[in-house]
Formats: sequence, C-alpha cells, structure tokens
Amino acid sequence: MERDYDVVVIGSGAAGLAAAVTAADSGSSVIVLEADDKVGGSSRLSGGHFYAAGTSVQREAGILNDTPDDMFSYYMTLNQWNVEPAVARRYCDDAAPTFEWLRSLGVEYKPERVYISGIDTVPRGHPPEGEGLAVVRVLDSERIKRGVDMALMTRADKLIEEDGEVVGVAAAEGGVFLEQSLLHIEAEVLGFVVGVLGARLLQREGVDLPVAEQHVEERLAAQRRRLGDQLLRPDVFDREALGKLHHLPEIGARLAGRGD
Repeated sequence: MERDYDVVVIGSGAAGLAAAVTAADSGSSVIVLEADDKVGGSSRLSGGHFYAAGTSVQREAGILNDTPDDMFSYYMTLNQWNVEPAVARRYCDDAAPTFEWLRSLGVEYKPERVYISGIDTVPRGHPPEGEGLAVVRVLDSERIKRGVDMALMTRADKLIEEDGEVVGVAAAEGGVFLEQSLLHIEAEVLGFVVGVLGARLLQREGVDLPVAEQHVEERLAAQRRRLGDQLLRPDVFDREALGKLHHLPEIGARLAGRGD
C-alpha cells in the first residue's frame, strides 16, 4: 500500500518522536516507522538525561550564570576540537530551548537532581522523573494529540531517490499501523485478524483447516496480549488495507510451514 506524507520519521525514540511532533506543528503530515512492536526505541530503556546550560531547572537549583557559550567551550575542549564546531555550537545554543519545550509538554525535572556530568564543573545533567520511558510517554501522547501516524513492526528498507534527491521511504509490509491512535492491521496481521475467512482461504490453498485455524488463533491471541483494548474489529479496518487479502494464501502457507 502506498501512502503519501510530507515527513517520514524512521525510529520512534525520543529524537524521532520530537521530530514528528515538531513537523506536525509546522503543518506537515507525518508518519513514524518503528521496527519494534512498541514505541520508544532505546530511549524507553535509557535514563533519558538531558545535558543543557541556562535552563529554568538550573536557576531553580541556584545555578544562575551558566550559558551556552560556557557549555560550548567545555564541550569543544573536552573533545579536543575534534568535532564539527558548527554542529556543537548549534547543539549548545538549542539545548536549553529544547529542554524547556520538553518541560512544557509535561516531562518532569526536579532542581535537586541536577548534577555534574562527566568531568564538567557545572551541574548540567538533567535526569527526568521516570527516566527515558517517561519522556517517551509524554512525546508519544503529543504525537497522538496531533494525529501523527505510527507504523509499528515496520522496518524502513531503503530510501527512494529521484534525480539524486530523497523523495520517499520503502518499508516492509506486515506491521501494525496506528492511525491517529486507532489501530489498523495490514498485510500479514490483517490476514489473520479476519479469522475464519482467513482460515477458509488457507484451506482452499491446501493448508489443513485445523492447522490454519490454530495459526489464526495464535496470531490473534498475541495481538490481543500486546494491544489490549485497542484491537479493532475487522469490519472497521480501512478498505485499502482489506485489499491485501489476496496475499493471505501465500502468507498463511508460509507461517504454517508450507512455504519459504
């Protein structure tokens, strides 16, 4: 299935979700592609600490004179000027505004937890309450509010180029498509959610009905465990996705051990 978006974000970690929310705020239509079966990438497993100078939390902690210039000087000296100065400068200048944006969205930082990071002399490390998972949850909530689409279990295969410019992304089908927080099951998963219909189609292709029904039920059970109440009935799937049913026999045969 082809879908057109102004912006495609690959990966749903904190950086990807922040990019998606920002792009949506600019008026762009956005989709996030995530290879895992859950949102958050490695960010959900991280401490989620934010390194910045001149933040409101620093001031609340009594650190009043820290600046992006001081942060830039420390960062470049620490790295012996072996990093691109323009990139480091942008990072240092934008760190505090980005931090304040996260805080305005609801990520919680406490002044008593600001700490000295590495061999720095000024406390610039900001650990969030709830660590990286809390940051992911806040950003994903903002994604949903803005109607940004999410495709889980969907790995970006390659960039699509025309005349030397990137114009799109090719992604493997068979994932879970979250459209404005509603769930659509496409390709492989869709074929199994249609239940008995899928099993009958598999039988027609030579797969024993009991075997087909078993695979149908196993897939449905796995989806229910992962998705809970979000799982939609087959009759509310979008009609374009239902057109994928012609793939069902070969998919079912493969999962039933009858194909490559």
